[in-house]
Amino acid sequence: MVTVVGTATVRSAVPGARGRMHDPQRTSCEGKAAKAQSATEYLSTYGWLIITVSIVLVVLFDLNVFQGKSILPAECLAQSGFLCTNPVLNTTGSLLITFGQSLGTSISITGLACASNSSEPGSFMAPTGSEAESIGPGAETRLTFLCPLASNTVGASFSGTLWIQYTKSGQTGQVIQIATVTARSTTSAATGSLVICRSDCTYMTTSGNNVIIFNMATNTVVNVISSGFSNPSSVAFSPDGSYAYVVNYNPNNVVVLDTATNTVVNVIRNGVGATQGLAVSHDSNYLYITSNNNVTIVDLSTGMITNANAVTSGLDEPGGIAFSTDGSYMYIANGNTYSSGSNNVVIVDTATNKAVNAITGFSGLGGGGGPHVALSPSGTYAYVTEPGAGTVEIVNTETNAIVGAITSGISAPSGVAFAPDGSYAYVANNGNIVIVDTATNTVVNAITAGLTSPLSVAFSPSGTYAYVTQYAPSNMVVIIDTATNTVSGSVPPFYFLSYPFEITMPPL
Repeated sequence: MVTVVGTATVRSAVPGARGRMHDPQRTSCEGKAAKAQSATEYLSTYGWLIITVSIVLVVLFDLNVFQGKSILPAECLAQSGFLCTNPVLNTTGSLLITFGQSLGTSISITGLACASNSSEPGSFMAPTGSEAESIGPGAETRLTFLCPLASNTVGASFSGTLWIQYTKSGQTGQVIQIATVTARSTTSAATGSLVICRSDCTYMTTSGNNVIIFNMATNTVVNVISSGFSNPSSVAFSPDGSYAYVVNYNPNNVVVLDTATNTVVNVIRNGVGATQGLAVSHDSNYLYITSNNNVTIVDLSTGMITNANAVTSGLDEPGGIAFSTDGSYMYIANGNTYSSGSNNVVIVDTATNKAVNAITGFSGLGGGGGPHVALSPSGTYAYVTEPGAGTVEIVNTETNAIVGAITSGISAPSGVAFAPDGSYAYVANNGNIVIVDTATNTVVNAITAGLTSPLSVAFSPSGTYAYVTQYAPSNMVVIIDTATNTVSGSVPPFYFLSYPFEITMPPL
């Protein structure tokens, strides 16, 4: 029915009418469905592209591409008269460059240093090999600097200056900045070269909670291992040098390193107390650990403690430990830093793991640094440091009796090491290195220049150099030329060398 009212036309809402009223709710649902369909079609078309871009962005961030200088290439800008190209930085801070000079005459480099600012460095590292050779005008060579990094990871950056000490035309002690450099570490020192380095490397523990591996052939740091270490102290090697065993003083465990890869392969925890010293049996089957007034034995085939508290008789404060040349006996210094203990050296038969003798006559095995025991290469003598008495006692291993004492120049001895041929022993003392002629067991020299607080000593395989860790405040490793018994160089005191403790040479 249609009703006319003026000029307006109104259609009645009668059931069955062909006209339809506007339904707002229905229109809204239809709109939402259309939008959902459009979104689905968009994602199906472009979703793969979004995912791909996201993955690429994650990878680029992981590679530090968006972190400032990382987008810039490494560069070395030489000062006038010098050439510096092809800088390559690895994760230990070793920076390798191509160096040349055009000073009009040959020069001989005597020191290398890397600084994070433009100030002249306070210490220089001795060059090695061809680095120390005379370099003529226009000639090129490769130089390796050790630069401080904020972290030992790929991508860590360094910006600073490179310096050399050199001599020319009779002028000595010349110091000059050769370049400014910007580089980001692109390679890890934990691969490749370490297998070659095994016979030339020494291992150092530091209070920086890491183990530093130092190449004695090149006098450079080749690796810094931090994972798994907390207050590492002593290091012992398997007889074939395949494994290094590192004591963590806190939390009282032993970390096992594969020296081919320098990675942690095991951690010996259960039953290991406040560890003082450790040594590996000559057959490589067992690790002996002095701790908590006893000796604990670890079966190295399983990495498990096989005999906890194996040796207790006669021990109250065991410290340093060493084997006889045939491995049949252990010599254990029974004294501690904080108490006197029994002040003796206990001898243990390794076949039965029972104490069979005790050498008396000591008076100061307790003291700063704790007692150390070192056997001469021939096995005839054992040198035992007595930091609390200011002496080094000499034990004849055939009679198991003290046959002499080294007191000249000694005040607070800590580490002691024998030259590879056994002709001399170097004793780390408070303020110097005391050199003992082992044929006569007498002091023949003392090195004081460049030394402040020696703690531990190790020799290069050839015996050409001795390496000395220096505790605070000098905080570095000093290199001694054994032909002249003078300091010939040092490893600069960068952050990862904070408070170096023990330095240990793998078996030859």
